[in-house]
Amino acid sequence: MNTFYTNMTRWMVAICMLWAVPASSQLIVNGSATAEDLANQIVGSGVTISNVVLDCGPGGSGIFTNGNSTNVGLDNGILLTSGFASNSIGPNNAGNTSQNQPSEYDGDEDLSTLTAGSINDRCVLEFDFVAASDEITVQYVFGSEEYNEYVCSEFNDIFAFFVSGPNPLGENYLNTNFALIPSTALPVFVNSINNGSPGSLGSEENCISLDNAIWYFDNGSGTTIQYDGFTLVLTATIPIVPGEEYH
Repeated sequence: MNTFYTNMTRWMVAICMLWAVPASSQLIVNGSATAEDLANQIVGSGVTISNVVLDCGPGGSGIFTNGNSTNVGLDNGILLTSGFASNSIGPNNAGNTSQNQPSEYDGDEDLSTLTAGSINDRCVLEFDFVAASDEITVQYVFGSEEYNEYVCSEFNDIFAFFVSGPNPLGENYLNTNFALIPSTALPVFVNSINNGSPGSLGSEENCISLDNAIWYFDNGSGTTIQYDGFTLVLTATIPIVPGEEYH
């Protein structure tokens, strides 16, 4: 699972996996960015953040620029990955580029509420925030090296971001996932957003949905990103109460 983020105007928590290193006409990445650097990169004006925590394997996060030189659809933002930095730069000349992280990064209580499968190689950025606005918006791209052969298999990369705090419509958000496929209640998985066909190593009985190919970009012949496929730019809008604290 791979995720690019940009223009996240308020707050996000993500569990995902993409990363990059500098290259000519490629993403330019600051791989030494701290947790605070990452959080500050994605919040807009009028936002105060605190209690920033990065829970990610070695070499699994960074700030990227120069994205417009690639086909990912975002010019700048942050990268959160469960692979190594060097695995992401194009061309896409391998179908199985991957790297396991230490076992201490396996498991995640929040993601386990969205999938029955085991959670491995998590990469999480989280923090508290108070914003002056009445909503936050998040743009992101999810990608995976499991496309396309593992579509509808037991290996099902996932991306999520969770919000807790006052819901202006009543009650509270409680680890509510707002990374959903547009016009659906489906989380963003390989098995829910894909090219619309089970892969050679998959079975239709494992699919969550084959109806969301409109949001999928096949990067099989890509020259700027290594990963085999990713979504178009997706946007989430979350109503909040100005001045209240969220996590």
